[in-house]
Amino acid sequence: PLQAQVQVDASDDLQHWRAVSRDVPLVDLQRAGKRLLQRRLQVDGNARYLRVLPQGEARLPTLRSVLAELPPAPATVPWEWLSLQPTAAGKGEYTFELDGRFPVSKADVASTDNSLVQWTLYSRDDANAEWQRRSAPWIAYQVQQGAPGQRQQSAAQSLAGPWRDRYWKLVASPVETATAPTLRLGYQPEVMVFLSQGAAPYALAVGSATARRAEAPIAVLIEELRQRNDPAWQPTLARLEGAPETLAGAAALEPQRDWKAWLLWALLGLGVLVVGGLAVSLLRQKPAPSA
Repeated sequence: PLQAQVQVDASDDLQHWRAVSRDVPLVDLQRAGKRLLQRRLQVDGNARYLRVLPQGEARLPTLRSVLAELPPAPATVPWEWLSLQPTAAGKGEYTFELDGRFPVSKADVASTDNSLVQWTLYSRDDANAEWQRRSAPWIAYQVQQGAPGQRQQSAAQSLAGPWRDRYWKLVASPVETATAPTLRLGYQPEVMVFLSQGAAPYALAVGSATARRAEAPIAVLIEELRQRNDPAWQPTLARLEGAPETLAGAAALEPQRDWKAWLLWALLGLGVLVVGGLAVSLLRQKPAPSA
């Protein structure tokens, strides 16, 4: 029989130890043909060495073997790539336009011939806004080797984003070596997670000029549930049924104007003019002669 409490320590050099788990019960008891068994030790974090120490007067049996269980690798969302052709070209500058606000996190440059160019990437969400630099200058190359179709090319650049801008620009240095490139923007499709409340079915509406995404601590909830259940636990998958239905249509993409606010500002400005006019008229009046 075994019934003890242990402490698990971790170290990277066998000299400096830190406790990662305390008062962990180890139980192996049998009675009336039934067995109560608890021999698992959960270790949080990374360490090169681990040691198990009994607490109190407990004594541990001889350790014969250890079976380590690694947590499953988190599921990764595959990358999607958009290939864009220049919509405008200048001297060493090429502009591109996306047809949506994708969460772009990677960028790559491709060409139809051998190339070696230093590029800098810029973007903006409005055609009249200032360009914002999204990458440091990097060398992009593409070299034909061996048989036709065998090419060596530079790796895609990771951005500090994600950026959801509509307009993008590549600037070459030096400008003489640049030919019209193809801009490839990479993104991972986002996953929508919602907490269902009320009776199903639910409706999903997308496309609005006024709606703004609200940050909710859903990630905290999912992480807590994974700790309680299993590292590989996933929320229940929802699916769309039926054909999509147009609601507001193109009108939902038009920004709404707050006419009440404009009216209040107009009334406030009119009141200021009236008060100013009364003050000027009073100042122009001649004072009555004193008796």
